[in-house]
Amino acid sequence: MAEVPSMSKSAAETYAEACGSMGIQVDPKIREALEESNGTHVALSAMSLSDGAALCLSHALRASSRHLSSLRLSEVPVPAAALADVAAAAADSNAIDTVELTANGVGDGGALAIMPLLRCATLRALSIRANAIGNAGAAAIAEAVAGQSQLRELDLQRNNIKCQGAIALAAALQLADGLRGLNLRFNEIADSGAAAVAKALRSNASVRELHLGGNMIGSEGAVQLASALVHNQTLTTLNLRSNAIQDAGGIAIAQSLRRNGGLTSLFLGANSIGDEGAAALASSLAANASLTKLDLQGVPFNAAAAAALAHALKSNRTVRAIAIELHKTAAAAAADIANALRSNTTLAELSLGDATTIDAAVASAIAGTLRVNKFISSVGGINGQNGGAPTSPTPSNGAHTSLTPSPSLGVVMASDSPSQWHRSPHDAAQRQTAHATNANANAVLAANLAASPPSACTSASAGGCAPPSSPRASSSPRLAPRQALSSGHAGPRSSGLARS
Repeated sequence: MAEVPSMSKSAAETYAEACGSMGIQVDPKIREALEESNGTHVALSAMSLSDGAALCLSHALRASSRHLSSLRLSEVPVPAAALADVAAAAADSNAIDTVELTANGVGDGGALAIMPLLRCATLRALSIRANAIGNAGAAAIAEAVAGQSQLRELDLQRNNIKCQGAIALAAALQLADGLRGLNLRFNEIADSGAAAVAKALRSNASVRELHLGGNMIGSEGAVQLASALVHNQTLTTLNLRSNAIQDAGGIAIAQSLRRNGGLTSLFLGANSIGDEGAAALASSLAANASLTKLDLQGVPFNAAAAAALAHALKSNRTVRAIAIELHKTAAAAAADIANALRSNTTLAELSLGDATTIDAAVASAIAGTLRVNKFISSVGGINGQNGGAPTSPTPSNGAHTSLTPSPSLGVVMASDSPSQWHRSPHDAAQRQTAHATNANANAVLAANLAASPPSACTSASAGGCAPPSSPRASSSPRLAPRQALSSGHAGPRSSGLARS
């Protein structure tokens, strides 16, 4: 048996000595990773890890066990036995804080192999993304999580977890009082799994972020989650994007928003919510005083729903970002929304979606709003019917307002950065078309802005804009960068959560 190297050596030296003792070639990637931080932050990616190499690495990790803070393995295929060696070594650390395993193909066996890590008193964030973990692995993790209170973030997105696995994790939520974020995006969780999570939320007072986007949750599951929101005032972010929620689910969530005072970010885009659900969600903003971000991207707003949104925006003073899909037959309602924003000083980002086509009258209403409201920083997803030069003005509302060529604000969850939000080829074609035709609307708005000077403010509360004698901001052509309606959480990719 190979002799365990001296504990007094550096992590890189210990690794090299272990390789020599076992007759294994030193891997330059592993040595470099250990040298960079002397074993305090070990990150390996795009390589393979054999049983022997894993054993040598585990010797190195033990050499720096009192300093090891984070361990990240990305696209590193590793056998379960080898992963168990590495996990056991990392678990010996008195400082391990973050463990991220991404696309390593460890499966349920790998979930069992990392159990020692879940018993570490210092572990705060555990991410096991895209590792083919199923119900058995989820149940094992749930059992371990239920027995401790130090873990703050658990990311299991892009696995094969179904309802039974979700039910096991939900049971753990009722016992784990330290967990702040749970990410189950892009699994195969349906209504019964969502109902179990909803039941846990009724009594759980620690979870702040819950990401269930990209699953198979329908209206029944949404109704249960909505009921939980009435009792739970701790959850601040709920992501249900890209599920199968219809009107009944949307209406139930809208009703819960009238009684919930804790939720600040709600992501419901890319569902099957229709006219009634859209109108109910829009109306709920008039009674809700906590929500700051509402994603309804892809949810069609007819004239009635748009009118309800316009009415709500006249009184709502908390929401700062909204993404909807204004139906092309309801384009005139954009003027009502624009007029409502003349007195709304909190909304900063508004996306009307891919299909919105505006005429000169609507453009005039939007331009008029931008002249008196300096708080709006982004108006996205509008296509103009009128011709004009392809310019993108910077309206003189004092907020560097941009008319974004992107068809929507987009939505990122903690695991997807703004530049990583993936859309289908069809969406890309729509975006390209919107980019080109949006120039027409920009020209209409530019013409309206140039036609009359900006309105003077009568008080500081009216927006604090400059008096008429002040020089106007430049209206030189500028295409604004694509905006993103973000969850505001760095997420597990930066040791946190994210979100579909």
